Amino acid sequence: MAFNKISIERYYARNNQIHSIINDGFKENSRMGTINLSENNISKIDYRAFEGLSNLKRLRLNGNPIGNLSMENLKDLSSLENLYLTDSIINFIDEMAFANFSAMEYLNMGSTGLRYFPNTLLSTNQESALKEL
Repeated sequence: MAFNKISIERYYARNNQIHSIINDGFKENSRMGTINLSENNISKIDYRAFEGLSNLKRLRLNGNPIGNLSMENLKDLSSLENLYLTDSIINFIDEMAFANFSAMEYLNMGSTGLRYFPNTLLSTNQESALKEL
């Protein structure tokens, strides 16, 4: 999946058979505000998958067998306000995965199967900005 050099603000690809989000898949889409990739089969998110999406505010990845999330998977999302991971299979989240999320207001991680939530996953600034966890 690659949508570089196309100027779009919202991308909805819910309930498809997408298996991975490739490097630079959304590159040069700085106007993108919403991405909905829920209910797919995404098990791989490349390190630079969301590169250049500095204005992205809403990301829906719920209902995917994601497996692991690291800071590298989600970097460049400094404007992200809402992240939906509900009903995704998540085995591990790097303690720095959300380090760049200074604008985060809503984080939904219900029914992920995650057994360990790192104490340092959310910084003090992020905790105070969060309106709903």
